Amino acid sequence: MFLARLKRKLYKPRSKTIPLHRLAKLWLGVSTDNRPPQTGSVPADIPEWNAPELNSFYKSYVLPYYRVLGDSRAAIDQILHILDIGGNCPSVPPGEGEPCLEKIALRDHSIRVARFAVDMVKKAHRDHELLVGKVLIASLGHNIGLTTEGSVLGGNTAKSLLVLEPFISDLPFKQDIIEAIKTYNDNNPKGELARILRAANAAARKVELNTSRIFDGTANSLDLEKIKATINAYSMEDEK
Repeated sequence: MFLARLKRKLYKPRSKTIPLHRLAKLWLGVSTDNRPPQTGSVPADIPEWNAPELNSFYKSYVLPYYRVLGDSRAAIDQILHILDIGGNCPSVPPGEGEPCLEKIALRDHSIRVARFAVDMVKKAHRDHELLVGKVLIASLGHNIGLTTEGSVLGGNTAKSLLVLEPFISDLPFKQDIIEAIKTYNDNNPKGELARILRAANAAARKVELNTSRIFDGTANSLDLEKIKATINAYSMEDEK
């Protein structure tokens, strides 16, 4: 029963991507019903998205830091809104990476990367609250360009930065986010945020690859230890 639900969660139907021009209303700062009030306190009504996994993520990884996120909150809300609308697309560009990763929804992958990234920062920094804003933006938005149609010079990395630009333009750590998304896949990522993003993305992909290989029939026989490890990984995510 659990494995059936897990398989349905991983292999979601693909949805249409969002044309770049449809993001214009977000870039212009038009608020949505899901956006919490921009105050220093936790909102009285917790915002809800159509995707249940976004609601769970928000409660566990955004609300606890709501007071210290400051100007980062607006960018995080906008990214989550885009993932809610178009995040059911594949988490890799067509023809890139392992074919099985095309079955992993971008929304699920982005949330998983963000969870790993925040957890890593919590373990490594005593004052991790001060870093959570840029960590959430970079991890949730590192592949956000996949939600849009068309192509631009520089591929999906450039397209992701194009989508994020209006949301991060006034943030003091804008350049950290740009460098992280541009270089996290390089052999020598530039800056701590890029290294965090690289490690979190690798951890997320490991979980996704192991799970996909269990269900896609590439294994000659079911590896019970691998299944157990995968279930434990998902259980730990749900508990956070």
